[in-house]
Amino acid sequence: MQTDNRPGGVLRTSLGEDTAVEQWLRTEVVATYDAMQTGTYPVFTSQEIRERIAALHHQTHAAPTA
Repeated sequence: MQTDNRPGGVLRTSLGEDTAVEQWLRTEVVATYDAMQTGTYPVFTSQEIRERIAALHHQTHAAPTA
């Protein structure tokens, strides 16, 4: 976070960040949530993600075969 050292500068910076977060929530997060609710966005459990990461790790770090 970049700070404005003028009086009220920190408040201005915080409000600017709040606006950016609010915009992100209204556009990105709401759209993703809506897509998940309608089934048009893939949803994975944490276990599925761990398994996929482990498989990718194994593929990229497996000992070369002779």
